[in-house]
Amino acid sequence: MKLYLVDAYVRPAKAEDLPAIIELEKKFGYKIVGVDDRFFRHSFNTDVKIFPVRVISAKSEDEAKSLLRNLSKNEVVIAQAKDVGALRTFSKDRRANIIEIPPKLSPYLDRNQAELFSVGKSMIGFNASNLIDEPRLFWWLSFLTSYAERYALHIVVYSGARRFDEVIHPKVVLNMLIQTGVKKGRALMIIGMSRLEEILKKKASAQT
Repeated sequence: MKLYLVDAYVRPAKAEDLPAIIELEKKFGYKIVGVDDRFFRHSFNTDVKIFPVRVISAKSEDEAKSLLRNLSKNEVVIAQAKDVGALRTFSKDRRANIIEIPPKLSPYLDRNQAELFSVGKSMIGFNASNLIDEPRLFWWLSFLTSYAERYALHIVVYSGARRFDEVIHPKVVLNMLIQTGVKKGRALMIIGMSRLEEILKKKASAQT
């Protein structure tokens, strides 16, 4: 099975790092790469399809609502929920496409929260660069994949690469997912990210 590989988010340390990151993504077989919107204007002609990603972060329900009001439906958004109020708000709003969740919110990841993810059609996000800074967070990736599997939710793992040497080969991502207990077929679907491709198509059509 041929995969249309996606790295949903990279965040260059500086604009000059982006070409090397994208070149390695291409060599690794990625076809679509999300670039932090602060650096998207520095993008260039490449065979890799590049799209801007806006990252927002909220520590409360009110802050989350305020940030969401300023978003365009055409943006691809990663929303970082710092407390349960922000998590509830982001996950039920379709403008927040990918939700990053810290381990401290694990007690709130239950069936009710899963239903909110379904309402918002949002995905659970895991930034693999966190494993570079804190390898022990692998348990959290395992927890999130298990939670997503239990409630049939979408999950996406992205490199969050700041430099070219932080880009992750898709086989490494595949093996990471399998080590968390995800079956190979499901893991292949995750790194192929057909759900993200659907979102990109909808946002593109909304602009025309």
